[in-house]
Amino acid sequence: FKDEFPDPGTCRNMADAFYTFKDEFPDPDRISSDYEQFEDTQVPIVIDNGAFQCRAGWASESSPRLTFRNLSAKSKGKKDSDTTTVGNDIGNLEAVRWALKTQFDRNVVTHYEAQELVFDYIFSHLGIYTSGHVDHPIVMTEPVCNPNYCRNLMSELLFECYRVPSVAYGIDGLFSLYYNQSQSKNALVINSGFQATHILPVLDGRLQASRAKRINVGGNHVISFMQRLLQLKHPAHLQAITLSRAQELVHEHAYMAVDFMTELNEWKGDAIPEGKLRKIQLPFTEIPSMDPEALALKEERDQERRQVQAQRLRDMTHRKRYEKLEELQQQLEYWTSVQAMEEDDPDEFYAVLRQLEFESSEDLQGAIDRHRASIEKTTLAIAASEARYEQETGEPDLKRAKVAATEESAPVSQQWLESLRSRRQTLIESRQHRQQRRQQLANRRSHASKERMRLIAELAHDDQVAGTTSGRSKEKQKEDTFGQNDDDWDVYRTIASVDRVM
Repeated sequence: FKDEFPDPGTCRNMADAFYTFKDEFPDPDRISSDYEQFEDTQVPIVIDNGAFQCRAGWASESSPRLTFRNLSAKSKGKKDSDTTTVGNDIGNLEAVRWALKTQFDRNVVTHYEAQELVFDYIFSHLGIYTSGHVDHPIVMTEPVCNPNYCRNLMSELLFECYRVPSVAYGIDGLFSLYYNQSQSKNALVINSGFQATHILPVLDGRLQASRAKRINVGGNHVISFMQRLLQLKHPAHLQAITLSRAQELVHEHAYMAVDFMTELNEWKGDAIPEGKLRKIQLPFTEIPSMDPEALALKEERDQERRQVQAQRLRDMTHRKRYEKLEELQQQLEYWTSVQAMEEDDPDEFYAVLRQLEFESSEDLQGAIDRHRASIEKTTLAIAASEARYEQETGEPDLKRAKVAATEESAPVSQQWLESLRSRRQTLIESRQHRQQRRQQLANRRSHASKERMRLIAELAHDDQVAGTTSGRSKEKQKEDTFGQNDDDWDVYRTIASVDRVM
C-alpha cells in the first residue's frame, strides 16, 4: 500500500488544496534490443501475472522491464482486418472499455487465448527473437490454492506453445515475505489484490494452507464503490466520472486507516473532519466565443448542408420506391402468367408451382393478392411524397430520380421480360404439340395411328421374325433370329420418329 496510497499525515496537510484529474495515458512499451546478453544463458524470466497489472522482466535485474495493465482489446475494422492490442499499447482505456478483455475470472486464469496474447506481448517486448521457442525458465505467480486444472492448462500453454524448458509457480505474497523478511519463520501475510484478499498464516517457514482465508473484496470493488458513490452524489456528471478517474482518486487521495474506530468516530457529526476535505475539478472545456457575423455565416452554411443532405435522402427514397414498384410489377406479371397455365396444362402448372415453392394454387393466389396490395401501397406512398414535396417547396417533385431509376433499370428489365416471354412461348408450343399428339394417337382413323399400326403389323407377320406356324400346329417353329442384325432395330426408331413427327 505504500506505493498506492499517500501517508495519512500528508493527506491532512492537503486540506485546502485544489486538484484536477491527471487523465494520464501510458506510453507504449519499447521492444528491448539487448537480448544478445541473455540469449545463451539460462536466466529465468519472472512474470507477476496479476489481475490488475502484469510485471515481467529478467531475474538478474532489480526491477521489471514491463509493467502494464493485464488487459487486451480487439478493435473492430474492415473484414479480416481486426487487430488486438495488449497492455500499454491500448492507451485510453475508457475509449475501448466495451472491448476490453481479461484472462481472469476473479483472480483465477480461465481464458487462455487472452493469456496467450499477454505472453506474446511479454516475450516480444523482451526482445526474444528465437523462432518457435523460449529457451529460458519461467518463474510465474499464481493465486492461492490455484485449481490443478487451471495450472495444468497454463503449463500446457507454456510447454506446447512456447516450448519453455521449465516452469516454477509461486504465490506473490509469499515471494514478498521471503524477499523482505527472509529471516522470519512465523508471519501473517495479508495479500490484498485486485479481485480478492487473502490472509496467509506462515508457521516455521511454511504456509498453513488449511488455515488460509479468502475475502472476495479487492481493489476493483473499492474503485467501483467509489465510482458509484460519486455518480449518486453528482448525477449530472455520470459520463465524466469514469472508472479510470475513480481509480485515480483511490490511488492518489485515499489511505488505509491505522485505527479504524478512531477514524470512524471523527465522522459522527455533520461537520467534515479537519484535513479530510478534497476539492477536485472535473475537466472543463470552454466554448469559444464568436461574433454575430461569424455565427450567422456558420448557421447559413449549416442550413445549406442540411438542405443538401435532405435532398440526397429524398433522391435515395424515390429511387428505392420506384425500384421496389418495378420489381413487384415484374413478379406479379410472372406469377399471373404461371396462373394462366392451370387451365391449359395442369401438369406443367403444378411442376412450375413446386419450383416456386407454393403448395397449392390458393397459395399462389394469396401471393398475387399480397403483391397487388403492396403495389397499391407503394404507388400511394409515391404520390403522397410527391404531393407533400410540391406543397412544401412549390416545385414539382424529383422527376429526375424517377427518370434515372427507370433508365438504369430499363436494360435489365427489358432483357428479363424478353426471356420471360420466350420461355412462356416455348412452354405454350410444347404443350400444344403434346395435346395434338395425344389426340392423333387416340383417333384410330388418323394418319399417325394408321402408320403406327401398319409398322407393328408388318413386324408381327414377318416370316423371319414370327415364323409360319398355325395356331394349334405341333410343327417345330422356325428359329427366331430377330436382333442378330443391327438393321432389325430400325423398326423401333421408325415408330418413334412417326410419333415425334406427328
